Amino acid sequence: MSNHRNLLFEPPLSGIWLLLKDKSIAAAFSGGKDSLALLHYLKLHEHTLNTRIHALHVNHLLRGGESNRDEAFCRRYCEEHGIIFKARTVDVMQSSLVRERGVEYAARKLRYELLLQERESAGYDYILTAHTLDDKVETFFTDLITGASIFTLGGVEELHEWILRPFLAVTSKMVEEFLQAHKLTPIYDSSNSDIRYVRNMVRTYTPFLLTMKATVLRIQEESARLASWLAERTERAVVNAGGDFVELDRNILAEMSEPERGFIIGRWISRLCRGGKVHTDIIIKAIEQRDSFRLSLPMGYLAEFSFNALRIFPAERLNPFSYIKKPGELVVQIPNRKAQITFPATLKERRLIIRSRADGDKFHGKKLKKLFSDAKLPLI
Repeated sequence: MSNHRNLLFEPPLSGIWLLLKDKSIAAAFSGGKDSLALLHYLKLHEHTLNTRIHALHVNHLLRGGESNRDEAFCRRYCEEHGIIFKARTVDVMQSSLVRERGVEYAARKLRYELLLQERESAGYDYILTAHTLDDKVETFFTDLITGASIFTLGGVEELHEWILRPFLAVTSKMVEEFLQAHKLTPIYDSSNSDIRYVRNMVRTYTPFLLTMKATVLRIQEESARLASWLAERTERAVVNAGGDFVELDRNILAEMSEPERGFIIGRWISRLCRGGKVHTDIIIKAIEQRDSFRLSLPMGYLAEFSFNALRIFPAERLNPFSYIKKPGELVVQIPNRKAQITFPATLKERRLIIRSRADGDKFHGKKLKKLFSDAKLPLI
């Protein structure tokens, strides 16, 4: 081991580690070198943290027998070290996200969805991932290549909602020294050599990129501060928001400065559908011209001005739907809208048909479309 300071040989007694003491936690565990080092480090200090270590593995079914080998490796390691282990499987290639955004994006999104499900079902306070300082620098250049703006170069955060990344001050060299000292051999993911994936291409230049570490980290910090400041200034434009949509007040957007409009619109289309600056610019131009329009966005999303609101939502919300509320039911799920309807007790025993609006629908002799328009309600 070299004579430089290696954080992995110190106990977790300060900084981000203090958040984990006495908490219920689980570590995302792929079996690769970083996640193996994180899980082993957590196990070594289980009593210091006063917690029981859990490990979560996601099998993406992308590499045939190699994917199953990875899961078996992770399961065996956890059994040997007294760690509670759970594996989940997701068929990434069957996801529509692959066609829309590629394998790399689909795998990441589906993986985090499964981790969230596990957190909610098991009640974990945090789920830990093993992102390192090298990953943080690589992310900067990956973001540049894939179309980041000055507002979105903040990189991965140490703590974001329920995801905690305690290794962001740890380098790959430290990880390798730690694994060697504890005689641990990680598994190797052959897809990490496939330079068709942007991050892998960037990773081949990591030694060179790390020479710019100080500059990269400074820009990331400045970008994060700028984004936080703008988020506070622009949040007032959000009328309504959910997991897959947002509604922004058009009048408030019109009053904002161009950087503020660019930030909040760009932030939402990036978050919802990975849209880019070109889409943001089109929307801003429409705001200035007071146009009514509908714009197709990536991943099957639409942006639409309707009355005094800008709405960004999945295009599937425009698809017709019909569901039946059976007698005895008070709650009906509407998958098309990712929503549910709760009926009053007086309607509990009624059989009702719930469907989308159709052309020609009338209520008390007036067309629904006209009633919606008069009330300034969206037709979706």
